[in-house]
Amino acid sequence: MAIEELPIGKLGNQCPSCINPGNPIEEEEEEEEEEEEEEKKKKRREEEEEEGKKRKEGRSNRQGGLESLGSAGTSV
Repeated sequence: MAIEELPIGKLGNQCPSCINPGNPIEEEEEEEEEEEEEEKKKKRREEEEEEGKKRKEGRSNRQGGLESLGSAGTSV
């Protein structure tokens, strides 16, 4: 379509991405950003799960230690 055929004022001096909002380059960039955010969220979840496991192990170790001390104290 030639420039002369475009109605004046409707498109004005807009860039091609504004005229064509379905710009594939921008869509790819947005998809990449979304994928990166999802990967970051997955890593955070994994780290939080590992920290939770470590905390649980630490608690069970402390409880086990207290139980062994308690039983030794009662048998004496």
